[in-house]
Amino acid sequence: MNNLSNSFAQQYIPETALVLSKNNVRDDQPEFFVEVYPLGPDGCPLAGYPLSLSEASTLGRAFLSQQAGGRTFLLPQGLLTDNILYLSEQPEPTVIWWTKAQTETLYFQDHLGIPSGPTALPPLLWKAGREHLSIYALQKNQRPKPTTRLCKAPFFNVYASNEVCMGTVRIDTSSCDCLESFVVTWERYFFDSAFSHLLGESSPIDGNIVDCWSSLAGTNNPFPVRLLKPTQQTLQSLLS
Repeated sequence: MNNLSNSFAQQYIPETALVLSKNNVRDDQPEFFVEVYPLGPDGCPLAGYPLSLSEASTLGRAFLSQQAGGRTFLLPQGLLTDNILYLSEQPEPTVIWWTKAQTETLYFQDHLGIPSGPTALPPLLWKAGREHLSIYALQKNQRPKPTTRLCKAPFFNVYASNEVCMGTVRIDTSSCDCLESFVVTWERYFFDSAFSHLLGESSPIDGNIVDCWSSLAGTNNPFPVRLLKPTQQTLQSLLS
């Protein structure tokens, strides 16, 4: 116990004390009242003040983070947005979301001969954990249903299993403190890395993928979803 106490004292330094007061008199007043007392250098409490809503929210997220084993990326900042399709902690923490057809800046290595720059994309479906990302395309620009058939993602650097090869990109999602930042972080990892080569024996679209992206780069042309290759997978199949 002495070793544990010494270790705790070296890692954690008391900064603030919370005093919880209970109302035992008036029914028309809140049942509890919380005050915050900053601690001085000598450990003595300074002038107190009521716990603010933002401080209570931060404290609540800290408790939820501990309860979730530090997996704060599963915790949204507010209500779940329409793009989030699925959250799960088993068998491992997983988030599935979708993005509408949009224009995004893509980067291609020089040997492909495809100009880098703003390029139209089809609707996409993403599945990510702490260290792995899989990506699919959608035929329709609307929120997918469990029975929606998924298509191959029309990108370089994607395995036949639909998992993304991040190459030399160092993946670190440990700093993501909420669901929203986790989603944005993975999207930026994907789009900010340079596409370099195909992973597989065939094109992920019906046609030449180099010609496809070359025809879209620097134009206002929408992505030709007719070229997408359907898979045997549905959104429901990703949940098992």
